[in-house]
Amino acid sequence: MNLKNNPTAEELADLLRHLDDQNYSHRMWVDHDGEVHVSVIPDHEEKIRAKSKFCYESLDVGNGYVGPRAAADADYIKKELEYLKRDWAGDAEGYIPL
Repeated sequence: MNLKNNPTAEELADLLRHLDDQNYSHRMWVDHDGEVHVSVIPDHEEKIRAKSKFCYESLDVGNGYVGPRAAADADYIKKELEYLKRDWAGDAEGYIPL
């Protein structure tokens, strides 16, 4: 999903749907080309820091922030997509707490 291509809620839902909420925490981050990533933490923290334009706080394991439950929550997906679009349009950089 790329923020330069007017992404949809369904694209974000697809990005989150297959992630494992029961065993791993994740971090959503955006690279300098507008591509949205969701990576397992702490395994990928170095990559996130090196390649991200901005990132959000941890999506802690077991809270339904990723996986099928998150993908099915239309209000949650809409809110997260609004944050991504806002921060990309505002040229945000670094860590963004929500």
